[in-house]
Amino acid sequence: MFNFEGRSKIYTVPGVMWSLFLYVAIIALVVDRTASFLNRSSTVTSIEDLQHWNTDRHGFNWTDKNFTMAVGVQNYLTKEFKSNMSHVEWLLHMQEGNGTHESTKQIVGMHKCTSHDWQHFHKPFMSNKAAFDYLKASNEMFCLDARD
Repeated sequence: MFNFEGRSKIYTVPGVMWSLFLYVAIIALVVDRTASFLNRSSTVTSIEDLQHWNTDRHGFNWTDKNFTMAVGVQNYLTKEFKSNMSHVEWLLHMQEGNGTHESTKQIVGMHKCTSHDWQHFHKPFMSNKAAFDYLKASNEMFCLDARD
């Protein structure tokens, strides 16, 4: 048992301040995580890796300057789009490799799709037209930036 001049505890101002800081930080973290859980929101990093998409199997060429695509994130339950640019950044990494070693050939950024971007898409099938029009009207999709 610790005993210094009859005392079992010794308090110092820096020690008390550090303890108070830690208690406040832990409480703030618990409150923040609880609020995120209740609001069904959290910081999630997701990387989709489409490594083996090539012209032979899927009918398009990533390196073609006329190739374009649109991507977005929508909450499955609330249908709310998650496109706040302070939380979402879209990049397309074009890579070359032989299956064991790959290197990035080009990194292409993305931007909110404009009416000009939508004109580059093929006319959708009738069965997909409603979904295509919905995504176009939402103004929440991201298209490829111009590339070399």
